[in-house]
Amino acid sequence: MVMDCLRKHRLQLNGKKSEFFCTEVDFLGHHISGQGIKVNSLKVDKILNWLVPKSDSDMQAFLGLVRYISVFLPKLAEFMAALMPLTTKDMERSFPRWSATHQAAFDAIKGLVVSRECLTVIDHSNPGDNKIFVTTDASDLQTGAVLSWGPSWEAACPVAFNSMQLNDVQKRYPVHEKELLAIIHALKKWRADLLGGPISIFTDHRTLENFDTQRDLSRRQAHWREFMAQFKMKIYYVKGEDNMVTDALSHLPVVNAMEDIQPRYELWIQGSVNTTMTISADKSFLNDMKKGYLEDNFVKKITTGTNVPGMREENGLWYVGDRLIIPWTASCREDLFCLAHDSMGHFGADKAYANLRESYYWPNMRRDLENAYVPGCVDCQCNKSQTSKPQGPLHPLPVPDERGSLVAMDFVGPLPEDEGFNCILTMTDHFGSDIQIVPTWTDITAEALASLFFKHWYCENELPTDIVLDRDKLFISKF
Repeated sequence: MVMDCLRKHRLQLNGKKSEFFCTEVDFLGHHISGQGIKVNSLKVDKILNWLVPKSDSDMQAFLGLVRYISVFLPKLAEFMAALMPLTTKDMERSFPRWSATHQAAFDAIKGLVVSRECLTVIDHSNPGDNKIFVTTDASDLQTGAVLSWGPSWEAACPVAFNSMQLNDVQKRYPVHEKELLAIIHALKKWRADLLGGPISIFTDHRTLENFDTQRDLSRRQAHWREFMAQFKMKIYYVKGEDNMVTDALSHLPVVNAMEDIQPRYELWIQGSVNTTMTISADKSFLNDMKKGYLEDNFVKKITTGTNVPGMREENGLWYVGDRLIIPWTASCREDLFCLAHDSMGHFGADKAYANLRESYYWPNMRRDLENAYVPGCVDCQCNKSQTSKPQGPLHPLPVPDERGSLVAMDFVGPLPEDEGFNCILTMTDHFGSDIQIVPTWTDITAEALASLFFKHWYCENELPTDIVLDRDKLFISKF
């Protein structure tokens, strides 16, 4: 019957894109089989591939997503009982070993999140009171998005989850463009479900509510607005604390960004940001550090004197609490600044300091970053944006119509003093070649200049129509 219908309407099939005699097939984000229609696993791969939490903050992010959709998850409480103790304050200091019980509960919860009891499909033919909602969020490294379907945003059932890691160029986008990029990615990802019907988009970045009426657009924003024009959509603001799901998706555990930089030594953090840092380095770096401890005045003072609370030594390296002390030696401090500032996107001193302060310490680290390294960054100086209002366009001086109508005055000096004068005043006619040179002083007043001009120019050439003088408006008004 299918073939006869296609033949009747003279439609041809592409063999490479056709599958025959299948018992199940993935189509437009759905998995269709004899058991019915359910969500394609690709829609929830970010949940299925969620890495094992290594700190209390990772566990809080995962359980925060789960709590948001807990109304759709049966038997959730019995699985969360094994994981909730990992979110207490005691876990900040020492996160326990991941046990088989933890793994079983973790896998069971992920299975519930992607189950048919939790996820739904969008019924475009019979929507009823249900509407389509897209919730997005962005961090410095990733974007997150949730597609949901229901009578209201609060009661909507999730349809799909998604997260995208930003590339090096996208990491340097300003915050509002990162948040807008999260929306654009969601629209492209779920385009088949979103075209045609009205869409409500929720974001915790308030300025995007007015994106449709924004006047000055960059080339990138103009391209995005053109793409968004094909959707019937409206952007709404939602508080950050109510945006837990996409916030968790935009902060999925990823490989530490500093590992991708491949410096001459490698650094990574195990556990939370407050956990001791493990260092794998070439011998030259370790030797520089240990020699620096012997030469650095600050380190010598605290290591040879009385015991300082929180000071400790491990494998020849000194720590204040959990922060590694970096001595003033070789290029160790500059290398860390390069990792935190240059390689992370030239975001300024505040963000660079935030990347360093949890794991490293030396006296006046913030001052060195703000007053020395960032102001001396060549890329920042070449590419920094203007903070002042744009100046008006420059116009050439008009060509005078007759001799003596346009006169320019300028000062040459200071010069060695001669007969009480240390400066020369020049008065030049722009139409002809007439010029007057008068000795004067560098601290001449407007009134004294007016007297010189009257005596040496006006009395001989009459009053010009225009006078050009590179002095401030107060001086010119008095002149």
